[in-house]
Amino acid sequence: MPKLLRVRFSMLTLLLLATIGALGVGLWHIGREVVPLRTELRGLRKELGYFRVDHPRKINVLQCDVVTGTAWKWRIHLPPNKTYQLYVREGVFEQLDESHKEDWLSTIGKSNRGGGGQLMTGRFTLDLSLGEYDDKWFLGYGYQNELNSSFAMQPEENWYSNLLAHDQYGEANCEEVKLFDSNEPVILLYVRKGDIQHEGDQWRVERALGPTDSLVVWLSEQ
Repeated sequence: MPKLLRVRFSMLTLLLLATIGALGVGLWHIGREVVPLRTELRGLRKELGYFRVDHPRKINVLQCDVVTGTAWKWRIHLPPNKTYQLYVREGVFEQLDESHKEDWLSTIGKSNRGGGGQLMTGRFTLDLSLGEYDDKWFLGYGYQNELNSSFAMQPEENWYSNLLAHDQYGEANCEEVKLFDSNEPVILLYVRKGDIQHEGDQWRVERALGPTDSLVVWLSEQ
């Protein structure tokens, strides 16, 4: 008659198996808790303006979707050890010729209508908003939903109230991070007032030819 095999476990082996089992259960619970925390962390990093920067020596810009026509948001990386300025100008300007962007910005930068200020470096979210208070227009900008500076705007006529009806342009978009040389000016927002044509109770806007009221926001190395 064959002998039955007897499996013997020492107390040390049983203790080791119990420890491994407890560790497995603990790791499983930790994994379940970490997944939502990672999702929350990604959301917070996105809100604070963190995004992947593959070219830290270049200017990185990604425009964000917003729900209003008088507020804008960008996620930006500016190279360290440099100083950058935000410029806002309004007035009657010639249309942008992209092949002469720097000359065009230099010309409109001489306008005394607008404002600006120094920007932080590294990765951040830049918020820009235009609002009307007591029949006066103000433009403010800041970081991570905190206002940094605000100044009065002086449009020659109240065309800001229909800003969405006019042509808007920017060198960044919402689909991909745009890269620029560290010393290259970047146009964040360029709005040109069109010709408003009234037809009874309806109206439409035709693209303006030649100089027209414009709002231009850009950043540039000082």
